[in-house]
Amino acid sequence: MAQPLTRDLAQRVLEISFDALPQEILCKTKYCVLDYLADAVAGQAAHLPSVEIAGRYAAANGGAPEAAILGTNVRVPAAEAAFVNSVSGEVLELGDGENSVIGHPGQAVIPAALAIAEKEGGVSGKAFLEAVLAGYEAFIRVGQSVMPEAYDRGFSASGCLGNFGAAVAVGRLYGFDREKMQDALALSACAAGYLRSWNLTGTMDKDLMVADSTRRGVLAGILARMGYTGSREILEGGLGFCDAMCGGAKPVALEPGQYGIQNVYFKPYPCCRATHGCIDAALALRAGGVDPKEIRHIHIHTDTRGSTVSIPEPESFVSIRFSQQYAAAAALLAGRATIREFTEEFAAQPEVKTLLRRTTISIDPELDEGWPARDYSRRITLTLDDGTERTAYIHNIKGSNENPMTWAEVEDKCRGLLRELYPEARVEQILNAVLHLEQIQDMRELAALLGA
Repeated sequence: MAQPLTRDLAQRVLEISFDALPQEILCKTKYCVLDYLADAVAGQAAHLPSVEIAGRYAAANGGAPEAAILGTNVRVPAAEAAFVNSVSGEVLELGDGENSVIGHPGQAVIPAALAIAEKEGGVSGKAFLEAVLAGYEAFIRVGQSVMPEAYDRGFSASGCLGNFGAAVAVGRLYGFDREKMQDALALSACAAGYLRSWNLTGTMDKDLMVADSTRRGVLAGILARMGYTGSREILEGGLGFCDAMCGGAKPVALEPGQYGIQNVYFKPYPCCRATHGCIDAALALRAGGVDPKEIRHIHIHTDTRGSTVSIPEPESFVSIRFSQQYAAAAALLAGRATIREFTEEFAAQPEVKTLLRRTTISIDPELDEGWPARDYSRRITLTLDDGTERTAYIHNIKGSNENPMTWAEVEDKCRGLLRELYPEARVEQILNAVLHLEQIQDMRELAALLGA
């Protein structure tokens, strides 16, 4: 008999209680909230096409002014606010992630929870943290039942899992019992087949996919609250989610006291995680005295899954974030990898294009061993004009569990991103509010700080 995954997951997320949570889990959850909000605010401030179009779409459709689009004073229905705020949180590729599921929970769970908290009012910071943690748990545990097999078939983890995380977060805020939470999971799964074909070309549907998944989760929670029902064995049942994704669910060990959020990482660079090893290696070579003007050839050694993130001549704002070649070239030229280097303007520079033409990439079987524990290890070999070679090998990339960003580094990252839109005093208010979320009596207080 199949593991009753849907029932067990619903029960597990309902048992999450603020008062019983270890401080390290509460702290991690707060930093995930802070990281998402900073990413989304900077995404809104960047005025990129996907965010602008999503915002115009939501505003034009009208409806009840239930929740705000982050960084603006525009209010739209909660599901649409979650949709737009998911796009802005996803667009810069700075969001948190979890390696075993190859996905990014924050960009779905947090905008969903925030939209419902604004819509309903009276949601405390403690209740909000419980909902966010529950959403992360759903996203990660469902992911562990189908990934990486579904990913290798062409399904996007963030798109296929975000709806579960969003629905559970909404269900927690609405006080669902186990059966209603199972309904929410089922209703969210109805549109879970998001494809990652954009991975090969870097097109805008990458952001839409995650945002649509988020909106679907919000809608599922709202409908379940109103009495809409669904298959309560949607994960493990015949013709259900796991069957469709990879031919059946893998066993998931739901150990008491263990939370999926524990292994969530934070990103130091605004691009796909599979490119970060290239950046670390490039920065190590620059620190070792390499002059980019003397580089004749760049060769990147990558793993099999990472090889799909290798757009040779990227130009669009999405494609430059999914090109290992670009990540290496930009970091070698600039000696850093910030949102300033990941713009279409920077990518258009002749020096960048010259280095890209000199860059090759190949799969190194050694780097496949032990994935995802090795967390996108990379090796870069440079050939200089004088014929000498310089090599850098990165085993534990920055942000990995073995080489994590410190809390101070996450705060610095978030300060920098929030400054894209807010003055210094407001930035510090936001940081203080998020890092003391348990003291907030109504999440609308935080939402007010995140306005225009």
